[in-house]
Amino acid sequence: MKKFIALVLAMTMVFSMAVVASAESTTTLTTTVPAATYTLNIPADAVVPFGQQYTTLGNITVTDGSGFASGKNVEVTVTYDAFKPDSADISTTIPFSFVITRGAQDQTDATVGAGSGHKASGSTFTFAGKVDGSIAEKELITGYTGSSMTYEYLNAVGIYVASENWGKALAGNYTATITFTAKVVAEQ
Repeated sequence: MKKFIALVLAMTMVFSMAVVASAESTTTLTTTVPAATYTLNIPADAVVPFGQQYTTLGNITVTDGSGFASGKNVEVTVTYDAFKPDSADISTTIPFSFVITRGAQDQTDATVGAGSGHKASGSTFTFAGKVDGSIAEKELITGYTGSSMTYEYLNAVGIYVASENWGKALAGNYTATITFTAKVVAEQ
């Protein structure tokens, strides 16, 4: 009986060694992605003079960004509609276009005017996240001039009202709203 128990114990020891030899070990990795934070700066309320075709409103910028990286950006969508009369007795509206001016990154005194680019309601602007966790203050706009790549930045936004749209409006006070909607997006 002693031999039998010794044999069973020896076999148990051999089988338990086989289990240890075929076991898997794992390492679990964890990380926390911080919430991206930023300040969206948009133009202040403005009075648009009657008959003026181009009105500069300011610029759209993003500052105080943290928690960003390459591929994590802020996307700003701009929506707007025509000037609408404040009185129900007036039946006309004043359509306008949202316009932008681009130029050098360090330009601070830009205005909209002839040659400004028109942006449809629902257009987006993308402010790129940087490797250091911050975000680009201005939108980078790239394009080709001839055969070479140019790098320009969003430097001013405003509106354009065609002269004939002013001419079709009945007398009264009108109001329009431009809505800026920002969200953090990740490239896929």
